[in-house]
Amino acid sequence: MSAKHKTHREPRRPSTPGHPPLPPPSPNRSHGGPDNRRCAGTNRILWGVALAAAAGAFVWVAVALWPPKHPPAAPAPADTPPPGAGASNVAAAPASPPAAFAASAAPLVSGPRIQFATKVYDFGRATGDSLVDCLFTYTNTGNATLEISGVSSSCGCMKVGSWTREVQPGQSGILPVRYDSRLYTGRFAKSVTVTCNDPTQARTVLEVTGFVWRAIEITPPNAVLNLSAESPSNAAVIRLVSHLDEPLALSNLSVNSSAVAVALHTNQPGKEYQLHVHTLPPWPTNSQRTQITLNTSAPNVPVLNLNAFINYQPVVMTIPFQLRLPPLPLTNTFTGNVWVRNNGTNVLTVSDPAVNTPGVDIQLKDQDPGRQIMATLTFPAGFNTSSTEPLELRLKSSHPLFPILRVPILAPSRPASAPPVTPVAPRK
Repeated sequence: MSAKHKTHREPRRPSTPGHPPLPPPSPNRSHGGPDNRRCAGTNRILWGVALAAAAGAFVWVAVALWPPKHPPAAPAPADTPPPGAGASNVAAAPASPPAAFAASAAPLVSGPRIQFATKVYDFGRATGDSLVDCLFTYTNTGNATLEISGVSSSCGCMKVGSWTREVQPGQSGILPVRYDSRLYTGRFAKSVTVTCNDPTQARTVLEVTGFVWRAIEITPPNAVLNLSAESPSNAAVIRLVSHLDEPLALSNLSVNSSAVAVALHTNQPGKEYQLHVHTLPPWPTNSQRTQITLNTSAPNVPVLNLNAFINYQPVVMTIPFQLRLPPLPLTNTFTGNVWVRNNGTNVLTVSDPAVNTPGVDIQLKDQDPGRQIMATLTFPAGFNTSSTEPLELRLKSSHPLFPILRVPILAPSRPASAPPVTPVAPRK
């Protein structure tokens, strides 16, 4: 390139007073070449990486050296001594629990509390005809005197003993119960109800349970023969089952009445037998009891004594045989029931119920069609009668021997009230 062209393309920059003139460009440097562009791109990348590293280092140093922020300290209470001032003479006061926690910790209801060690007494296995003593224990976990006001059993086979009637807070009491197993065989479960002054459980139901084992199981325990004029004879079966390991032998069967006959049948030798009991002519016309006796090979039960009951009943009977009212006139509505039972062989119907005085409502209901009918009598409040004829319920019957059934109604009069007493003024 000529000197003229070089001068034209790269004119010299005028020098500024006080500044030296710029140096001429290097002869090896050219603008816009490919090598020059690659170098410029590489330099930009290196500068970006260096700047990112420097920024990260600056952030790390700033976080490490920046002081943490602490919440402002709460001002000390006025009655709290400053640190170090009388610290040895001032005891640290315990922190009071939150109100919600204190409310939950306090008892909801104060007073006596009854807590039983167990509400179910299982005596396990008892031998038949034995007396089983059961014992319940209870504790008063409240803050007042616990009073046991009553204890009742659901069965006459359980007798309640003398129990602890008053129990102080933190103390315990006992409740003894004696169970009589004479009339039971197999699984047993009965209840006992305890009444006390615990406001959270005024009535507590306890349970006595267990199993009654017998060497010889008798089902049913007695033979019952129901007779009437239309059914003069009857029969029953008693089942005997041995629970012994060795075979059972029965002998010397006897009965103390000529009204019945008894026969022994073997179902399974040494294990199961049956007694067939039936009436003999002339047929009994009254109720009676017959005893059946036989010997056994069981060491603990050498003799069995069984009963056969003969119940001679009317063909048609009313239960109860009379109805009793409260004193008249009635202060409240009174309702009474009368049952008509058919012990005969034919179907019985009852109709046209009536009381020989007005004002009584009567409804009939067949509980066992043809066998048992219930009559419900309703006497209104204020009911009274001035009739001199005795009150009675009358029912028409389909039985030819009992066309009219009569049930007396006893209605006592209310005693007359005493006349009011007139006060007498004292003499002056």
